[in-house]
Formats: sequence, C-alpha cells, structure tokens
Amino acid sequence: PEPASGLAALAKVLLSLEHGLWAPNLHFHNPNPKIPALQDGRLQVVDRPLPVLGGNVGINSFGFGGSNVHVILQPNSQLLPPPAPHAALPRLLRASGRTLEGVQGLLELGLQHSQNLAFMSMLNDIAAPSPAAMPFHGYAVLGSQGGSQEVQQVPAGKRPLWFICSGMGTQWRGMGL
Repeated sequence: PEPASGLAALAKVLLSLEHGLWAPNLHFHNPNPKIPALQDGRLQVVDRPLPVLGGNVGINSFGFGGSNVHVILQPNSQLLPPPAPHAALPRLLRASGRTLEGVQGLLELGLQHSQNLAFMSMLNDIAAPSPAAMPFHGYAVLGSQGGSQEVQQVPAGKRPLWFICSGMGTQWRGMGL
C-alpha cells in the first residue's frame, strides 16, 4: 500500500474539500511529546470532523521504499456557469463500473447534474474502460420525456496478467524478469 499512499491522501483531501469537512485521523489519542508545536497548540491533529475554511492544501507522502508524493491543491472557487441553451437538448450519458449498483449510481448522479455540461462530459469520458476492468455498462437518455435507462453486464474476455514490482530495484531489467 505504500506506493499508493499519495493517491489515498489525494482522495481524502478531495472528498474533504467536496463535502466541506476535514476527515479526522483514525486512532489518534495523544500528541507526540517531542513535537513542541503539537504541545503548545500551533499545530493541531484533526481528530474530529472540522469545517474546511478555504486556502491551499499540501499533501506529502514520503515512503521508505522511495515512493514520494508532493502536491499543493487550491479549492475551486469558481461558480458554475449558467446552463447553455443547448443543455436542454436530449443527451446520451454512458457509464461503466464493477457493479450494477455502481453504474446505476453514476447514472443517477448524471440525472441530478444534467445541466452541468462539463460534469456530463467527464462522466462520459470515464465510461470507456474495457469489460475486463468494468463489466457493467449502461446508458441514460437525459433531457427527454420518459428518459430511457439501461444497465447490462458485458461479457469479459481473458484478463491480462500484470506484474507489479514496487520498491527498490524496479529500474533494474532483471527485477522484471
């Protein structure tokens, strides 16, 4: 899990920004007595949900095996533009996922935000994975009376075999062999 820790931190920050609350750190009880800033209150560990007050967010993840991540994020403060005149035209929304419920959830999300063309475009862009990765595919017709919707399981072909060699030595040709 160490190579993916930066992605986990990114997902946690994005969800916190989206919901307006900082997610607490699990299993935190007492601050480290060797860190004076935690003792005198200059730094605070988030141990309960706290409101997001804005500003930039830094993510750092430096692993023992050489996996390093650093990114600075700024919350999106732009208001959504008003719907374009052509947003009222019927549109096709595609979705794919690992479960029937997941695809139905994406289609419902699309129905809720059908006037946000940028969001709709993003949902359509991520609907392209192969059936081996996402065996359920579906569609919904948005903006029409009776808007039809369907989700089916697509038969998958043979799944490819992948070898992942993380940590030290991956740059050496013999490690992959």
